[in-house]
Amino acid sequence: MTARRNAKAAKAFLQQAHETVRLGQPSTIVTGKTHSYAKVIGKINRRLGSNCAI
Repeated sequence: MTARRNAKAAKAFLQQAHETVRLGQPSTIVTGKTHSYAKVIGKINRRLGSNCAI
C-alpha cells in the first residue's frame, strides 16, 4: 500500500467492489493491516446493520 491509500480511496475501492459483485456478498475481505480499510468497513457495517455486515 502506498501512503496515498487513505480512507477516501478505501471507500471508493470497496464501493466499486460492492457494485461489481454479481454472485452475492463476500464473506471475507482481506486488507492486510491497513487501518483505513478497517475504518471504512466499520462505517459500512454501522450503516448496513448486523444482518448485512461485512
